[in-house]
Amino acid sequence: MKRALFSILVLLLFSKTAPAQVAGSAGAFARMGSGARGMAMGNAMTAVITGEIQSYYNPALTAFSDQRTAGATFGLLSLDRHLNFLNYVQPIRPTGGISFGLINAGVSNIDGRDADGEKTGDLSTSENQVFLAFSNRVDQRVAVGVAVKLYHSKLYDQVSSTTVGFDLGLCVLATDEISLGAAVQDLGSKYKWDTQAIYDQNGKSTEDKFPNLRRIGIAYDCRQIPA
Repeated sequence: MKRALFSILVLLLFSKTAPAQVAGSAGAFARMGSGARGMAMGNAMTAVITGEIQSYYNPALTAFSDQRTAGATFGLLSLDRHLNFLNYVQPIRPTGGISFGLINAGVSNIDGRDADGEKTGDLSTSENQVFLAFSNRVDQRVAVGVAVKLYHSKLYDQVSSTTVGFDLGLCVLATDEISLGAAVQDLGSKYKWDTQAIYDQNGKSTEDKFPNLRRIGIAYDCRQIPA
């Protein structure tokens, strides 16, 4: 068992990702992380089942929550950007857990100009994700979970898009101190845009699919795992 866990740890340490490849894809605001704790830990929360649990990283984690937790993070970024989070987790006795929350991002005070360069007013964009996650322990040490996520993006006046996506997650307690987690995110999520309201017959419909993210993680905690 120890040799297998060591092999998994080495694999995780030397695994490489290419975040730049998905940064410009649809829904990029929701891939920056969730909450102050998650982002401070480098988004390494896929298998963390103690403290403030973040089902954003893995919907299966909430089955191991032992208390109600809530968190709010508000970020004022440069260039008139903002990034905000809300998260709530509650155990459902004896073996389940539920979580819901919100991610909000946007840019304000965008200088609007017409074709002649004349100022037309200030513009703004916004994106929101509302999620609901549920998980249950199918065994004392194994939990599965699913999350439903609603996205809404406002790109411009009369140009917006709404979509629904899903996350699937798994969490396994290898020992009382070590937990393993895996998740697949944004299944089926895609934005559909229609600019005919602005350009009439010159407008067109386009579709932007969200990239599917795959997470794996391992966590160690010296405290007793909740039963």
